[in-house]
Amino acid sequence: LAPALGGLLVQWLSWRGVLWASLPLALVAIGLLLAWMPADGERRAPHLQAYALATAMSALGVLLLALTWLGEPGHRAAGAVLLLIALLLAVAHLRHARRQVHPLLRWSLLSHRGLRLAMLVYLAVPGVFIGSQLASTLQLHQAGYSAARIGALMLPWALASALAITASKRLLARFGAVRVLRIGMLLQATGLLLMALLPQPLFAVAATLFALMGAGGSLCSSTAQTLAFHGVEGDALGDASALWNLNRQLSFCLGTAAIALLLALAMQWLPARATSVALGLAAVLTLLPLALLHRPQLLSLPQPENA
Repeated sequence: LAPALGGLLVQWLSWRGVLWASLPLALVAIGLLLAWMPADGERRAPHLQAYALATAMSALGVLLLALTWLGEPGHRAAGAVLLLIALLLAVAHLRHARRQVHPLLRWSLLSHRGLRLAMLVYLAVPGVFIGSQLASTLQLHQAGYSAARIGALMLPWALASALAITASKRLLARFGAVRVLRIGMLLQATGLLLMALLPQPLFAVAATLFALMGAGGSLCSSTAQTLAFHGVEGDALGDASALWNLNRQLSFCLGTAAIALLLALAMQWLPARATSVALGLAAVLTLLPLALLHRPQLLSLPQPENA
């Protein structure tokens, strides 16, 4: 509902109205938290590793800024330098983590195939979708859509997403994770590709394409969450959950930065087709994890019950 309501606020008031509307919702959430959550008991918190936290946060922040500047003609050299700095910070963080008995983030868990694949799927599917909304919003605006109508397109997306999440457990049991992931990626990629090929779609057509993307993205995200923790031992679940949630939030930032970079480059080289090019490339990025699903070592992932 939030994008639809946000579109109305932008159209009736201004884009600042979206930010002001968040304040009362945040206050209500804080009130509910204080009313419903039991107080924490006495417990010792683990020591926060300042160096690990600083290098991790700096690497991610610098990486996002580098991706932004690489799309701007006057900042590309600085963007390349920042990309190198982000790499060096990441290396420093990982080297420090290897020397710790209890690292801030337990990167060794990435040896778990399900978790590693799930994190990549989240980057390539939900993350790319969030980023693709930059291009699709611009395309629909150029086609004459109002802010309210663009926001309303997320309603069929949300409905299809809810249906996919509800059906994902049954689909996983019947077809297995590999097939469900393939179907989800193909659905989202199809929606993005058709958006690229139809720069001025009718509202019903655009709603159908968003429904395809909602169904495909949610099939992948719910399946990925199952894979992420399948076979992880109980004492490692907390650390695996930290990696999973970090990647999930980061996916939206990196997906947006990556598609914004592609859109900025397309606007410089092919201004008349910039949004179509960006959406087409987003469809390609969505399909990248398909290559991993053909590898024999993925046979250990959950398969159909009659396999």
